[in-house]
Amino acid sequence: MYRWLSIVMCGFIFFCVSGKTSSADEKSYSQAAAELAELTFKKSDYHDNAIRYELTVTRGRYENNPATKPYSFVLINVAMQVMEMYISDPETPAKVKNLLAQLYMREFTEGELREIVNFYRSKTGQKVLLKLPVLIQKQGELVGQLPLPPKYDQMIIDKIIVLQKEGKLPREFK
Repeated sequence: MYRWLSIVMCGFIFFCVSGKTSSADEKSYSQAAAELAELTFKKSDYHDNAIRYELTVTRGRYENNPATKPYSFVLINVAMQVMEMYISDPETPAKVKNLLAQLYMREFTEGELREIVNFYRSKTGQKVLLKLPVLIQKQGELVGQLPLPPKYDQMIIDKIIVLQKEGKLPREFK
């Protein structure tokens, strides 16, 4: 589901010791990033993630606007149809992979990219790529099942009382 987004979780900016890189070094670096983008990009995952994101944004745009709310169902369907066409456009995967490669270059050194590529080419790495979306989804479900401890419930109540006193929430709000 979030395979290509979840692979990059920490930030690292590439600095060259000399302050300059040769075009051969830069080409090698961008090739490593492109390889990683190719390995991690899955069109079906991109499709699902892009549709989910666009649906959320589009709903917010049309359902929260009194002028468009009565027509939101029709407008949302139109936006989703256009999004499907964009995702199906043969140029879109290449554009997404290019953006991923740029992201990877901002986050990892060339050496790190090569290590990651080698890992994802291994049997274990392939297994990680296959299971990662499910693991992330299950992690979210499990974390979402954790009950909020009573002290945090009380914090919410206390903050609501303060907002009521400030006039930001009505007194009858419970």
